[in-house]
Amino acid sequence: MYSDHLTHYKNALNAAKSSYYSNIINSGQNNTQILFSTVNKLLKPTETIASHITPTAFLEYFTSKIANIHYHLSTSPSASNDSPLWNTLGPSPSTSISTFKPASVTRIAKLISRSKSSTCSLDPLPTILVKACLPSLTPSIMTIINSSLSTATVPLSFKIASITPILKKSGADPSDLNNYQPISNLPFISK
Repeated sequence: MYSDHLTHYKNALNAAKSSYYSNIINSGQNNTQILFSTVNKLLKPTETIASHITPTAFLEYFTSKIANIHYHLSTSPSASNDSPLWNTLGPSPSTSISTFKPASVTRIAKLISRSKSSTCSLDPLPTILVKACLPSLTPSIMTIINSSLSTATVPLSFKIASITPILKKSGADPSDLNNYQPISNLPFISK
């Protein structure tokens, strides 16, 4: 069932994306600047990684940093439920959510339409186009979300993010990996 809805969703997105870019290209027929700009964006997406450090170097650096954090967390004494720190973290681990109220088409449409229209490089089409096609896409999105909640499984495609390393402070040495922080950009629907 999930894969059928995902296929329907992808087909609807591909059709909407094709229509969106066709309209831009057709509207720019008399304006070569718009036409070449659109084609250039489609064929040569902007680079997000600094050219002087390889993506592999960033991957290794951030992976080792996360492994180090995991190591220190696993070796540190457990926080007790009575500690002031634990109380700021939220409910205790014994608390669980066992049921979810299924999302409705109306609620999903309202959330999407009120969301910021930022687009990730992993999005199959621009967020503004998703919003424009909301009546067609909302039932499929709702089914995916409700399936995810009922099975307690997040689809793998919702766990992928585009990571952009940026300098923590302007003027910091760009050749030192310690001066970078990873910025995670999630696809719109996974938010």
